[in-house]
Formats: sequence, structure tokens, C-alpha cells
Amino acid sequence: MVETDVHYPTDINLLFDAMRKVILLIMALCDDLSVSGWRKGVYNLKKVKIYFRKAQQLKRSTSKDKTKKAKREQLIMGAHMAYVELANSLIDRAKETISSISSTNLMVNLRIAEIQEYIAHAERQMDQILRRVVEGETIAHHEKVLSLFEEHTE
Repeated sequence: MVETDVHYPTDINLLFDAMRKVILLIMALCDDLSVSGWRKGVYNLKKVKIYFRKAQQLKRSTSKDKTKKAKREQLIMGAHMAYVELANSLIDRAKETISSISSTNLMVNLRIAEIQEYIAHAERQMDQILRRVVEGETIAHHEKVLSLFEEHTE
């Protein structure tokens, strides 16, 4: 056993980790290749964090009143849906940018492969968020990821 130092893994903060890496890596790649389209990457990252924090801060209602509970559940579901929709639109933009870059340079291709790996992580987390929050499904333990950066963590 090896001890790892990772933050408590939730679907939404793992999605934030993946989105942060996608945005920062694609910004750096576009800057190096003089490709336009990601100059507002820092703004997009802040927007992702705002949506993440909004979803993170909503708590389940402890009220005995069913209408209050239902209203709170709708707020939670709406915040998660908005977060996933924003992440999905940014992932689509990143995919478009990657498809527009054609290079035979090995380093560029390695950087693109790294971005695509984080895109795959983000898509998996978006799927799990939708399944858990919207559909009310319980995610099986073997499907869960505890860290994007320390993949061996159990």
C-alpha cells in the first residue's frame, strides 16, 4: 500500500479538475501555435469554478415539508445541469480546436493526446453526474475514480 494525498473525490470536483486541465492545456497549446479561440480561457475557467461552487454549496433539505424538499432538489438538479452544460460546451470547443490543429510535430501530438485524456475524464464525470443527480442512480464503486492525477488511488 502507498499513501496518497488527494482531496475528497466528488463527481463535481473531479469534473472541475478535468476542466481546469483541459482549459489550461488548450490555452497553452493555442498560444504556442498561434491558434485563436482560447484567449478568454481564464474567464472560462472562472465561469466553470462559479458553476462548480454553486453546485457544491447547495445542500439537501432537512425539512419535513415535502414541497420544500422538492424545491431544494430542483435547485440542486438545476445547478448540476447548468454546470454539466457549461462543461460540455467547453469540451465541444476544445474538440473543435484540436481537430483544427494538424501537426506532424511529436510534442504537439503528445500535448493533444494529454488534452484528449482529460477530455475523456471530463466526459466520464459528466455522465456520472447526470446519472447520479438527474436519474437518481447509484454509481457502482468500480466505475468511480478517486483522483485524476493519482490514478492508482483506491
